[in-house]
Amino acid sequence: MASDRDTLADLIDDDVTRQVEVHASYISHLEQHELADAVIAAGWRPAARVITDPAELDALPAKAAVITPQGWVFQAAAWPNWMPGSRRWSQAFDVVSVTADYVIACADSVTVLWEPEADSHG
Repeated sequence: MASDRDTLADLIDDDVTRQVEVHASYISHLEQHELADAVIAAGWRPAARVITDPAELDALPAKAAVITPQGWVFQAAAWPNWMPGSRRWSQAFDVVSVTADYVIACADSVTVLWEPEADSHG
């Protein structure tokens, strides 16, 4: 998954580089990323990721947090899965954990609130 910086730099490249000429040359790759950094620092964020497929929900890393349209918050279990495709999702303030299939069946979709860095260990 691309970083916010790379996503924004690609947008700048697509929309701005074709239209803006700076000192007789187009905005350089470095300048695009510097502009992306400034816009991110000012508070820009991409739209929240919405998931409707249990397999995509299970693909999120341990400790990822999601919210349903009903306002239920779930977090991916940090302990190792005992079977492939069986990641457990714990609802806030509840000791019961459920599968991604159950979450999507009950809620239809979830929005990703937080996803740990790829190299994060659970």
